[in-house]
Amino acid sequence: MDENAYGIPVPEFVSSTQQAGDVTVSPGSEEPSNASIEMVDQLCVMKEQQKLEYTRDGSVDFRGKPAVISRVGGHRSLAFTLGCMFLIRVAYDGVTYSLVLYLTRKLHINNSKAASVVSNWVASTTVFSLLGAIVADSYFGRYWTTLGSMFIHIIGLLILVITTVLPSLEPYKCTRSFVGCTETTGRRIQVFYLGLYIIAVGFGSFLPCFISFGADQYDEGHPVEVHQKSLYFSLLYVVISSGGLIGNSIIIYIEQNVSYKWGYSISVGFIGISLLVYVAGTPYYRFQKPRGNPVSRVIQVWVAATRKWRMKVSAPNNHLYEAPVEKAISRRLLHSNQFRFLDKAATINISLQEIDESQRNPWKLCTVTQVEEAKFLFQIAPIWLSLVVYSTLDVQILSLFVEQAATMDNRLSKFLVPPASMSIFQILGVCVCTFTYETVVVPIIRRFTGHPRGLTMLQRISVGLLLIVFSMLSAALVEMNRLRIAKDYGLHNSPTARVPLSIFWLFPQYFLVGASEAFTDAGQFEFFYDQAPEGIRGISTSLQFTAYSVGSYLSSFMIVIVTAITRHGADSGWISDKLNKGHLDYFFWLLMLLGSLNLVSYLTFTHRYKYKKVVHVQATDPQ
Repeated sequence: MDENAYGIPVPEFVSSTQQAGDVTVSPGSEEPSNASIEMVDQLCVMKEQQKLEYTRDGSVDFRGKPAVISRVGGHRSLAFTLGCMFLIRVAYDGVTYSLVLYLTRKLHINNSKAASVVSNWVASTTVFSLLGAIVADSYFGRYWTTLGSMFIHIIGLLILVITTVLPSLEPYKCTRSFVGCTETTGRRIQVFYLGLYIIAVGFGSFLPCFISFGADQYDEGHPVEVHQKSLYFSLLYVVISSGGLIGNSIIIYIEQNVSYKWGYSISVGFIGISLLVYVAGTPYYRFQKPRGNPVSRVIQVWVAATRKWRMKVSAPNNHLYEAPVEKAISRRLLHSNQFRFLDKAATINISLQEIDESQRNPWKLCTVTQVEEAKFLFQIAPIWLSLVVYSTLDVQILSLFVEQAATMDNRLSKFLVPPASMSIFQILGVCVCTFTYETVVVPIIRRFTGHPRGLTMLQRISVGLLLIVFSMLSAALVEMNRLRIAKDYGLHNSPTARVPLSIFWLFPQYFLVGASEAFTDAGQFEFFYDQAPEGIRGISTSLQFTAYSVGSYLSSFMIVIVTAITRHGADSGWISDKLNKGHLDYFFWLLMLLGSLNLVSYLTFTHRYKYKKVVHVQATDPQ
């Protein structure tokens, strides 16, 4: 039997001249013989099998057989993956965007501490994304790790429900004016934090595994699916934002106007439905086998290069080792001339034929592909740092933006707009900008850039970095106006008074944050998956979430430092418990300056970035 272009055995025809449908009829016969009919049936089956097109990335279906492009994966799985993400996001955002208000109004924690708690929790959520990616790539695969993380998420939400039901765990009661309330402590706050951080483990592990799993449904070696994958990342972020729209409006409204017990319980229901949707799509998925521990492979490169620090790397690169095709765990990467020190890890002083792969010590001699994986992490370090600073600005929408909205006039006719629900305008910004970019901007820009996606992935990220700066500018200007009105009406000493300024003045800053995410987040989703070598794709995808994590920690650190520096005696500083007496606008100006410097730094580094090159080889015996 021959092999097709994808390395899959296919049956041969009986002869090159015989075609299905060609039947030999004896002279004078009106019907073909039984033998001829059987041959026709056999040839039809053979021809149909030969038409099967298999993926080039080594993926398999749920039975463990090579994945057929026309049967599994691609857009066939899209409804299940995007549907699952939508439901998960409803549940998560229903907790996230109201968390700062729950901490201040139910648990009676002061504003600066509550903002730090939210930032630390969000940071912890994204830290666990790195752990989930390592577990998926090393042991269980992305499908099973995703499934397990969803169960963990449900457990965390159930604990939050329990804290709102059991009298012994409910927050201390207080007056509606929130004056002189006792901060919740002891077992009540500890159990709440336990549930909160179990959610962090579940959702954090879920994100990188699920996003990579959804991208695995598209074969980047296929001319059609490679473009479909780019569309997948854009649709993914729209779905994430749409799920947030429900969580930020309906769920939060129920929490603040009915009870948190019902809001958290409904979130549990959404997670349960998402589990059913995810499992129902199993027959339509493509699966990638775990490729080993990516962390150990990268460390091996550093150790091997350090051991050979005195060795010289030859200029022609003909003494660099690469594993045989049948032993490759993924497609080979071409050698690059960056970070030449790491090439020492793959440098050999004997011929390739003399190397016994089974006896090779990976801590002394690594493959070129393995070295290029380590180089990739060095190459994207400046980009990652830029996203850390971006996240420091972006996380304000979960804390200071909400606290700012809580002090403004939230009346809309007879309806009171929950402050946390203002993030609806952020989601509106995501949806509007994504739709406009995909349908209007891309066809126009494509004519000038010649790039099939209009902008490259890194260019798309840079647009988002610019828009977040304008968002901080808008927030600072609105806060200046709000403080002026508060002073004019003598409200600057009142901790709970609402300033007679419509909450909808916050629309521009929320919309601009959403617009920036439409460019930055969708761009980094695609960049960290597409540019990463196959062996470290999970850990690469998690890097964008660790950037958000570090950015959240940095935001928390900045709040603490700024509060300590600006507080003088009775003056409570820029971020005051009495926002009408503070100077939150100064903090927004500081963030705007930080974002501007970050954009300049990003553009300086990324113009030298070189996109990866690969050699397509199919591993027949992955280890």
